[in-house]
Order: sequence, then structure tokens, then C-alpha cells
Amino acid sequence: MKCNLCGMPVMWATTKATGKSIPLALPPVANGNIWLEDGPVNPRTGRPKPLAVFASATNEVPEGKRRYRNHHLTCRVYQAKKAMEALLK
Repeated sequence: MKCNLCGMPVMWATTKATGKSIPLALPPVANGNIWLEDGPVNPRTGRPKPLAVFASATNEVPEGKRRYRNHHLTCRVYQAKKAMEALLK
């Protein structure tokens, strides 16, 4: 799947903490602060939905887990859009 703003590859996941959708930048990166766990099974695909878990001072990325970053932090178009919205407020 690709970002509809910049065209870069992304993967959508649901945050474990809030249940909100989040775009993850692909490919995984060594300094990412998000990892995935299996969530509930998607009835359409029969596969678990990915749950995004954020690392913190007390919640580090487990050994062997792929690390991801929130695509909103890496998408130049999204960042420019947010900056423009802030100027117009």
C-alpha cells in the first residue's frame, strides 16, 4: 500500500493503546520506536490484524522484533500540510 500524499510505501496498523489507525513507514528501520503484535483475527482474511505498540522508557522493543516509524513523521507532504494548517489558524 502507498501513502496517498507522497506515494511512499506504508503499512496500516491499529495502535494497541488507543485503537486508532496509524500508517507505518516501510521498510522497517533500526531506530524505529514501534513494533507489531498480533491482534484480533480479521474475519475477511482470517489473519490477525497488526497492533502497533510504542516503545517508551519502560516499554522497550523486544529482541528480534522489527522496528517501524510513524509515516506521518517521515512524509514531507503531510508535514507541509500540517505546517500550512497551523499558519492558517
